[in-house]
Amino acid sequence: MIKAIEYKAKFEHGSLPGQWYHNPHITAPGANLYFTIYFLSTGLHAFHVIVGASVLAWVLKGVVKGKYGPRNYVAVELGASTGTSSTSCGSSCSPAVPDIGGDDRG
Repeated sequence: MIKAIEYKAKFEHGSLPGQWYHNPHITAPGANLYFTIYFLSTGLHAFHVIVGASVLAWVLKGVVKGKYGPRNYVAVELGASTGTSSTSCGSSCSPAVPDIGGDDRG
């Protein structure tokens, strides 16, 4: 939901990927390439978060049903590491692609 609000502002100001870029306030060379990479990386991150949350929900369902115990815990460990890696990657990768939109927040 937060990305939808953020993307809406980018669309309104013309900060679109590739050939659709037409923001008159950011005319630096390579701005269209920047926003292409921005949309690809944030979209990939959103997909990764959805997959991680789905894996965690699947593991939680098994935990609630009592499917896991002292002898059967590997799925819990793998699911937790997969689910939390999406959060860790998002936290560490997001600062690598700063938002140069300035007052582009709407």
